[in-house]
Parts: sequence; structure tokens; C-alpha cells
Amino acid sequence: MRRISQIRSDISRSVERFLKSKNPAMRHLRNEVVEPLEHIGEVAIVGGLVRDIVRYGIDQRPISDIDLVIQGSPSAVANIARTLSAKPNRFGGFGVISAHYKADFWALSTTWARTNGGLRISRIQDLLDSTFFNWDAIVYSTASSTTYFKDEYLEDIRNHVLEINFGETASHKGNLIRALRRLVAWQAEPGPKLRDFLERGFSFYSWNEILEQERLAFYNQYLGRFYDAGDYLKHLEGEGGERFLPVQLSLFQHYELPIHPSGNGTSWTDYGPQEPVGIQKELSI
Repeated sequence: MRRISQIRSDISRSVERFLKSKNPAMRHLRNEVVEPLEHIGEVAIVGGLVRDIVRYGIDQRPISDIDLVIQGSPSAVANIARTLSAKPNRFGGFGVISAHYKADFWALSTTWARTNGGLRISRIQDLLDSTFFNWDAIVYSTASSTTYFKDEYLEDIRNHVLEINFGETASHKGNLIRALRRLVAWQAEPGPKLRDFLERGFSFYSWNEILEQERLAFYNQYLGRFYDAGDYLKHLEGEGGERFLPVQLSLFQHYELPIHPSGNGTSWTDYGPQEPVGIQKELSI
């Protein structure tokens, strides 16, 4: 039986291999963004990029966006931001966009969850408690080539359970739309807290408002296929034997995960399409 430490090592090696790939976009990101930040302090990659390597492997993982947190002084991070001509983002960090990727980065002490959400964050590992979605609660340290995640993390992905990890958020509407899109794209089931979040969101925003915001924020729209929130929830419940159909399935392959969280050493296939994380138009939702 594979131990969790072995699985963690497998993921870390995959991320390290991805970061050191000869892909021109990855090389540019590494040389121009990651390495300068590493001179300040420990750099952590949080969420999406590591999550998608876990779910899909590295061969087909596109370089689209990356979230970095640096255990260093805010002033030093701000100096690097000026060098990169990075723009302040609304969450206390900085963002830089190239033709191939979008990178957002923060000093650990200026992350939104610490400055506004009330979380005690003093170490890179503490970032596991700071992500809105449970599937994003995974952190890779470039200094130690170590991946951190909670005990239930892999099982939640294996069971396609999407849940709220940290409920405080700077963007209720943005996370509502992300949740609706991810449940469709990833063929996921909402956990109890996320289901309650969706129902409360529907009471604040009309379906037309949701569709308009998705149109403004994303090049590809997923939600227009549903007449209204009730129709969405009907499909979510699989009434009439229906469940969400894969969205733009022709754009995606079926990938095998490099590990199996049950520990039996076999891989398992994820049949949901990858959310196209690189097509978001705005940083503001």
C-alpha cells in the first residue's frame, strides 16, 4: 500500500518536472517571475497549477495562470513587481500578464485571507486554510520541492466533491460564478457548504446577472445552456436521469491521474473536462 508520503513525493516530482520543462512559456515564467521572487524568500505555488497537475498529469497541462505567495517582506515583493511592470490586483498582491500566462503574487503577510479574512497565516503551510474551494487547497514550495495538502484532499477530488474550504471571500459573485462553472466543467458534486452558498447566491443575483457577468469575465460561457437557476439546480440534482454533460468535450483529452488516493498504486481516470483557467478576461470578479 502506498503511503501518503509516497503520493506527496510523486506529486512534488511532477510539479518540479513541470517547472523545469523546456517549454518556452514555462522557461520565461521561471526566469522572469519565479526565480527573482525566490531571491526574496520561500516561494509557494498555490492552487490551480498544482491542482491540475494532480488531476491531469503534466504532459497536457497548459501554462495559463499561476498564483504565488512569497515568505518575504512586502516592500521587497513590491520592488520585484515594479521591475516586472506588474499591476496591483484587488486582493493585495500584484499581477503580470504575458502572451502565455497570467501570474499573481503576494507577500505572505499581505494575502487577503490574512489581512481581511482574519486567518492566522505565518507559514507557507497555513495557506491550505486560505483558499475558497477545497480543490485549490494544495501548495507547492519551490524552496523545498515539497507539496502540502490536507488529509482529505485527494479523496475529495477522487469523489468529485467540490466544497468551500474558507468561506470568507472578497468576491461573492465571482466565486458563485466559478462554482457554477466548475461544477459543470468538472462534473462535480457540491458539498453542503457550497450548496448553501449557491442557494444564497441565487437569492442575491438574478440568473441574467449571472449570465452577464460570466459573459464579461470569460471568453467561453458554460451557463447559458440553462434557462434559469432552477433549471441549473435540476440538472445538478440529475432529475430525470440527467446530469451535466461534458462541456466542449472535444477540446479535452481524458487524462489519468499519476496517483491513486486509496493507496493501491493504480491510476484512475478523470472523465470531466478541464476548466479552461486561462480564458478569464478579468482579474476583478
